[in-house]
Amino acid sequence: MISNIPTVSSTVVFHFIAHRTATKKASRSSSASVMASVLDNDSLVCNNTVNNSLDKSHSAPVRRRTRSKFTPSSSFVTVQNMDQDQLQTAKDTISLIQSETTLTPLMQEISDLQKHNPEHILLVQVGSFYEIYDIGGYLDEIAGLLSLRIATMKGKRDPVRMAGFPMHCYKDYVTSLINNGKTVALVQQVGKDYSISSKSFVRAVTRIITPGTMIDDNMASDVAENSFLLSIVSPVVVSSLQKSKIGLAWMDVSTGEFFTAQSNLQSLETDLARIQPREILVQEHMQSAINYIPALKSAAHLTFKPDSLFTDPKSIGRFRNLVLRSDLGLANHDGSDEAVFKGYSPYQTQAAAGMLEYVAHNLPLAEHAFRLPISQNKKQMMKLDKVTLKSLEILRNIRDGGIRGSLFQAVNYTKTNAGSRLLISRLSSPLVDIEEINHIHDVVEAFTKQPSHWIHDITLPLETCCDIKKNLQRLSLGNGSLTDFRDIIDTLRNSATIRNILTSEIPQKCNGTVLFDLGNSISDFSALYDKLEGVLNDGINGNITLGSISKGVSKHLDTLRENRTELNQKRQQLFTKLVQVYGENFSFIVDNRYGAALEFPKINSKKRPKLLNIIDMDPASTLMHEQRLASGVRIHNKHWTDLLNQMQELDDEMLKLEIDIFEKACNQIKQSIPELIELSRILSEIDVSLSFAVLSIEKEYVRPKMVTEPIHKITGSRHPVVENFQQLRGSMFIKNDIDLSEDQRMWILTGPNMGGKMRASILANMPLMFGMNLSALLSILAQAGGFVPADSATLGVVDGIYTRIGASDDLSANESTFMVEMRETAYILANATPSSLVIMDEVGRGTSMLDGLSLAYGIIEHLANVNQSRGLFATHYHELATFTHMMNITGIGEYHATCQLDKDNGLICLYRIEPGIMNQSHGIEVASHAGLPSEVIRIAKEMYTNLETQIK
Repeated sequence: MISNIPTVSSTVVFHFIAHRTATKKASRSSSASVMASVLDNDSLVCNNTVNNSLDKSHSAPVRRRTRSKFTPSSSFVTVQNMDQDQLQTAKDTISLIQSETTLTPLMQEISDLQKHNPEHILLVQVGSFYEIYDIGGYLDEIAGLLSLRIATMKGKRDPVRMAGFPMHCYKDYVTSLINNGKTVALVQQVGKDYSISSKSFVRAVTRIITPGTMIDDNMASDVAENSFLLSIVSPVVVSSLQKSKIGLAWMDVSTGEFFTAQSNLQSLETDLARIQPREILVQEHMQSAINYIPALKSAAHLTFKPDSLFTDPKSIGRFRNLVLRSDLGLANHDGSDEAVFKGYSPYQTQAAAGMLEYVAHNLPLAEHAFRLPISQNKKQMMKLDKVTLKSLEILRNIRDGGIRGSLFQAVNYTKTNAGSRLLISRLSSPLVDIEEINHIHDVVEAFTKQPSHWIHDITLPLETCCDIKKNLQRLSLGNGSLTDFRDIIDTLRNSATIRNILTSEIPQKCNGTVLFDLGNSISDFSALYDKLEGVLNDGINGNITLGSISKGVSKHLDTLRENRTELNQKRQQLFTKLVQVYGENFSFIVDNRYGAALEFPKINSKKRPKLLNIIDMDPASTLMHEQRLASGVRIHNKHWTDLLNQMQELDDEMLKLEIDIFEKACNQIKQSIPELIELSRILSEIDVSLSFAVLSIEKEYVRPKMVTEPIHKITGSRHPVVENFQQLRGSMFIKNDIDLSEDQRMWILTGPNMGGKMRASILANMPLMFGMNLSALLSILAQAGGFVPADSATLGVVDGIYTRIGASDDLSANESTFMVEMRETAYILANATPSSLVIMDEVGRGTSMLDGLSLAYGIIEHLANVNQSRGLFATHYHELATFTHMMNITGIGEYHATCQLDKDNGLICLYRIEPGIMNQSHGIEVASHAGLPSEVIRIAKEMYTNLETQIK
């Protein structure tokens, strides 16, 4: 079964089952059904490197070919998938085909669908395959991307070029198309068409797949992440963008999570870095302004839609209806509908309305699948912009964009996908409410005090909990399977086990009252579990089939199954009688064209007359003259045909009943969606807190003391990422103390490049060093709810972290390295507050020494006197520390990374931070370590001595 392929509603399924049952034997197949028959038995198959379990029943030696595994590109287009010229080319191609060729009914149907969806790649279901036809002008490109062989289907009419793959390869191929900037329209068989004898199936676009509307777990990723679709609404007059508010709405279609927020042009890039959308909906009037909006210019897949999509009364009405029918919305209802919408600005409402309309178009069954959008208050989370998330390697490393070497990878001990997503959210948007932070720390601390066997006991049921939000969403979208249903039921059982463990005596004896309260917050689902636990038979997954429902669930179904057993017995009895009449040399078959038959495949020419005579004498049998075989014959037998029809009608009735039972059971789950969503939230919280606790136990992390004062005092700090790599190499991390107190809230840090001022790429095997970004990582980790790697820590709540680390040109914006550096610095000076943490490295190095030193002095004076932020300022301008001391700038401390020369004048870095200024950068020694030719080093030393003499 193909459990991950979208299905139509049961009403449609029932209609066609009933229609087929009431219909007599089908007439001779048309060319379209001939093609379907050929494709079913001789179509292309996906290569076995993509899917190891090929459907051998559809193999075709002539056309099978083993191909190398495709490697989907990770790049996205930054404009609409097809520009206007490409769209027009597709339309012209379709018109040309329609005017110059005689299309089969299937090709005509596909041509019409492509004409209405010119910007999408059509994947057409034919039997158990998805086919791509040369209708939209993209066959050659797509076949190349997917490593598919193009075949030509020849028939009575014009030949048709096509390529295809089995439906069970669906996820891999669609993911590849999406990753290459394409969008897909699934054209599926939704039933049979009995009104036209020449067309066997009705096909329709059942789903449009874009990066932001994927509901399957098929996006290639290192971790379980959210897949957000973001909608942006701005003023129609582009020139007013600088001063205007911008409305944001984003949702994860696969989980139903839905948020809105208000932004502006200055903070949009930070919001995008926090949300990390896979696809962005933008109004068409913004298309001309994209180049002037840095946040969007290099953003994810952009989809431009008419402005009317966001402002149409129908779209606004859809959003209002969603809010009003929400339980939370009704609970807040004070007698006036407008009171419910107080939390949404007009632009937020339009952004949400346009997105809902877009999703409804792409997923027709998604009308009731989303919950009340949460209007986020960005003041409730630490501000981390795109530069900071990247330079501190919070979620991904700088080297290749993977998670290895990131803070997330170092601290992720979660057991569930939902817990992993919550941890990502916590690390990219840490909390700033000190009470909320301390409450999470209380839970983590309680977990750390429990016995190891208790930790093991609660981990077992937790790691087998399903991703409730995703399972529920698939059921709501009409795309759910038996697996989704069973996973939810199993999670209800596991949640009861977790609840019992949390409320047991052990946590209470180990200062675990907070765990007792956490356990009591898990609702009792025993009634729902008892109703649904025995509905499905064990071992059946995928879509609903005959035999999916357990015995005893429905008396009527049990009766039908008994009747089916009786018919099986009659079938055996009939077989015995026919053997007595015809002998044993025959078989029962069902021919798609001619219905039920008895086939005598090999008949000796001498015995043939006798067989034909027996057939003539049997009033229940009729020779099928058009089915004379080369060495055998086929006959209709009334008893066999009647029995087969009875069995088929009974199977159809049982399947209809089993689908009905399954849908009623799913509806019982849907009635508890609010409670199940809350269960998912609690289990995610437990997962993340338990993850932090296990991390703290294994790595000896300590609970930080959180305060509201501007304090940042850490004793014996260790870098959480570097320490992991050092442990793998069997070495120890050198601890350092950091104290950004009021009298020294800003440190000027000097020393050699390799001495530990900054943490260079770990994966590049740089020396073990003290991380200047360590202070920032520990604040993020603490405010995400975790403990920190240190001997002790007192941390003031940070409202934002700002970094200026590394250097690179921005060629797309025609900006030099120095210009990028100054632009980022200007942003920091404009946004940092006394509660912020600032990390700056080598500011001013992109210009002359005099200009750079002057700029660095002005920047650090502004940070100290105006911003009054805490932070570290790394520099090679040793004079800078002297100047700040001479000018009596308050709140400045001078520190350096220690090193010494060995007997051969080789540089040894000690990786300790100590008070004072280092007057030499030891750049020549570092260059020698890096492998520069000895002659170059010799000349450099001579030049250094000469310059030093001249300066003196």
